[in-house]
Amino acid sequence: MIRVLLVDGQQMFREGVSSCLSQATNICVVGQAGTIAEALELIASVAPTIVAFDVRLPDGVGADLVRRIHEHWPSIKLVTLTGYDYTEYVRAMLRADVDGYILKSASHQHW
Repeated sequence: MIRVLLVDGQQMFREGVSSCLSQATNICVVGQAGTIAEALELIASVAPTIVAFDVRLPDGVGADLVRRIHEHWPSIKLVTLTGYDYTEYVRAMLRADVDGYILKSASHQHW
C-alpha cells in the first residue's frame, strides 16, 4: 500500500487530490498538511511512503521541506505537485533530489 501525505497551502486542492487518489486501490492518503510545520509534525505519526508537496507553502519553500525530510526520513519518496511550470523551480527541485515533479494542470492519469 502506498501511503501519501499531501502538503499544500490550499485545503480545497488537498481535498480534491485526496478524493482522486482514494479511487486507487493501492493508495491511501494518510494525512494532509497546509504548511511545512504541519507536515513535519504529521510525518512521524502517519508514516507516509510518499510526500506530495507544493513548491511554495505558507511558511517556506518546498526545498526546505525536502531538506528536512531527507535529514530525518531518507526513505520517504518526495514528489512536487505544483502549478509552477518555471524552469528555475523544476531545476531547484531536481537539485534538491525529489523523486518527481507533477504539474497541477496534468491529467490524473499522469500521476
